[in-house]
Amino acid sequence: MKAAFPKWLLFSLLALLSWGVFGFLSKVGSQELSPVQMQVLFSAGVFILTIPAWFRSGIAASSDKLGLLYGTFTGLFSVIANLAVFAALKEGQASIVQPATGLYPLVTVVLAVIVLKERMNRIQVTGVILALVALWILSI
Repeated sequence: MKAAFPKWLLFSLLALLSWGVFGFLSKVGSQELSPVQMQVLFSAGVFILTIPAWFRSGIAASSDKLGLLYGTFTGLFSVIANLAVFAALKEGQASIVQPATGLYPLVTVVLAVIVLKERMNRIQVTGVILALVALWILSI
């Protein structure tokens, strides 16, 4: 019997496609609008999809203070990142800005190793080094 198409892969491909379109539309929009205008419209788009999805899910709001703090900081850093990306796209080429900013998981990796004490094997460390080399190559 054939294995079912894994849900994680379906969601990963949807994210890949959505982020790709997001990057393209961010460049096109940033040519016409300021980074702040782009962020306001980005936020409007978030609310248009997120609020109905939340109500439809039936999940009650949590009152966990630490979770609420992390969620709030996630939003704050997302706004900072979006404003920076929109500003970079206004000045630079999407074909360079998007791959460079797409290396943001390197920050997550470093924080996970330092703060969460996660371990990396040699191959993973090599991948991080190659990603840094790619960033350097993109910048020249």
